[in-house]
Amino acid sequence: MIRILTLIILNAWMVLVVASEYRVSQVVELLNDISARTNAKTDGEGKPCAILKFNIPSIDNVTFNDIQGEVSKLPGEYTMYLKEGTPSISYRINGEFEKINFSDYGISIEGKKTYRVILKNKSNYDSNSNTSASIIANQDGIVVLVDGVPMGETPLSIESISPGSYCISVPYQKGYTMNDTIVNIESNKNNSIDLLLYKTELDPVEVEMASTGGDTAGWYERWGISVVSNNGKEGVSDLAGSVIVPCEFDRVNVESLLNGYYSVWQKNRIGDNDKSLNGLYAPGKGLVVPCEYDWVQTPYLNEKIIEVRKDGKWGALDENGQLIIPIVFERIECNDGVASLLLRDKCYDLYDYKNKQLICPAEKKHEFYPFNEGYSLYLDNYRAYPNRDCKVFGVIDRHGNEKDLPYGYEVWGSFVDDIKVHGGLFPVKDVKTGKIGFMNPQTDLIIPAIYDNPKKLSGKVFESIGDNSVLRANELENSMNFKNGVAMVYADGVVYIIDKKGKALLDSKSLDLCNLMIYEKADIINVQDRQGTTGIYDKNGSQVIPLGKYNNIYILGEGNGDLYYLCENNSGEKDIYDKNLELIMSLPEDVHVRDIHNDMILYEVFIDSGKSYEPDVDTGQYGYLNMNGDIIATGQCSSDDYYSEIIKDYRFSEGVAIINIGDLYGFINNKGDVVVPMKYTAVTPFVDGVCYARDKAGKWEKIYRKNL
Repeated sequence: MIRILTLIILNAWMVLVVASEYRVSQVVELLNDISARTNAKTDGEGKPCAILKFNIPSIDNVTFNDIQGEVSKLPGEYTMYLKEGTPSISYRINGEFEKINFSDYGISIEGKKTYRVILKNKSNYDSNSNTSASIIANQDGIVVLVDGVPMGETPLSIESISPGSYCISVPYQKGYTMNDTIVNIESNKNNSIDLLLYKTELDPVEVEMASTGGDTAGWYERWGISVVSNNGKEGVSDLAGSVIVPCEFDRVNVESLLNGYYSVWQKNRIGDNDKSLNGLYAPGKGLVVPCEYDWVQTPYLNEKIIEVRKDGKWGALDENGQLIIPIVFERIECNDGVASLLLRDKCYDLYDYKNKQLICPAEKKHEFYPFNEGYSLYLDNYRAYPNRDCKVFGVIDRHGNEKDLPYGYEVWGSFVDDIKVHGGLFPVKDVKTGKIGFMNPQTDLIIPAIYDNPKKLSGKVFESIGDNSVLRANELENSMNFKNGVAMVYADGVVYIIDKKGKALLDSKSLDLCNLMIYEKADIINVQDRQGTTGIYDKNGSQVIPLGKYNNIYILGEGNGDLYYLCENNSGEKDIYDKNLELIMSLPEDVHVRDIHNDMILYEVFIDSGKSYEPDVDTGQYGYLNMNGDIIATGQCSSDDYYSEIIKDYRFSEGVAIINIGDLYGFINNKGDVVVPMKYTAVTPFVDGVCYARDKAGKWEKIYRKNL
């Protein structure tokens, strides 16, 4: 109960009417307020202080004793630092002396924690009357918050309310908002409150109410879609009840949804047996691929081609379902606008399906690897060198121009999907020595073949030291390409990071490393030494974060188009760096950072289990920080709430973030403004400008994002 009250109090801005006497209403720990960590201060002995937020009337002549440093002041709120173990504080208002003993409220002041004291006018405790309030505004249907708690939509009637001062606030909704307003509720009457809302620069959120809809299950629900059934047939609807795929199919698979296509199945009578045949349905287009294939490969994001299999043979359709590659091939591999087609016994056609041109006919008996950067590597199964000690490999471009590798060299690699040109280079093997080097598409040997073949390693490159990571041979081979300007190679027991000229930027021997990792999307190299500490080097081999400082380094925000680094030391304390590796802030061991997006940091407060810090499964305290470490919003997410579990890892979407207090959900922007009101019992993230929200009656609304 205290935790729920804490959340309510944390979101309220309370300013009480000045009177001659006050009484302490509450002293509570703010469980998910991490101000004392993000704005840390130590006492004279170097021990961390606590923060106390003191809510009293906004007057100038208030003084405090037993505090550390200066007091900061906002309207109705004073913030100060206390030493750990401080038993009490005293204060003076208009010359009157008062004292608060924290033990009277079950509080023991601990460093790095935040507390709040609420004072109220004593007269508010002595009133026992039938008091109510009516709230109207110049715009109906606007949710009003009283002391941070959603009370309902305008026009609003509150039947029972205690006399006293309250903060009325209206977060941004439907293009309207207002400044926080302090009102005084008088006893024994119906208090009439008239709110004047004003238009904001933000575009309104358009809401389309649903006439049907209800609960569903499945991971895809977080995107607002659901498989539905009618008369034994399946289809797809959104959570607001709108039909996406009609209930005309025996089965619909939404888990392989890509590029807006839905994989659908129909049973067909073939001889004495029923056989399920596959097709594709596209909303707005209908059945793009009829249900007449054994298998239809849902097209990938960058490929406008649909691979199909029928009677064991493969072919391909365009995005509108028109046949572009005959269904006669044993295998088909499409990549970068080019299809490699196996006809029989490793005879391949290389076909440019974008320009509908044959690049290389099957008669040449070439076996092609994936097309990339305008080139494909091939193995010529028709020709052989006289002594047959070297296979004939080569490079071909989009125009069919071929060039064999020089005698003595073969294309190298174990993983077929990754045997292609990366960064203008590809690995080759010197047949005579077995060593690995790199060529360009013109078959010039750019980096000499002096590196060892990882396949010959006995499973590990380094011996394991305790629980430290170990670089394995397959991980090394996966990094032996120039996807991001550098490659990892191995020679004489040493792992090197090299650039495209073959210059060694880092090596495991000089740094005594037991692991290295090249990030493809981040411009860094992560290294780990045998003592279990981690560091970061840039792609020039320069040290950015030294070894010895951190145990683990994680990348955050990558999925949202942002990029940050979370660096954790042995004690669990962590530092956040931006993409330029500039330190943003430091956080303690009990604060877990989940993600960063649009200048919002999503954190979760863990509890001490005695052995380690773990999530609080009962309340799921979390919040958002800005880049200055200031709290912009806090909330609660119970682990037994199915919808909370779904959105826990998907709170960020399209520049806004999901926020909830108790059972009500909404969205905030990076200033902490509520841009979709917290009145829904469940929400999905925004996808393509749309999210779905379930109201208290169990119906779903379709919400359109308009510059939130």
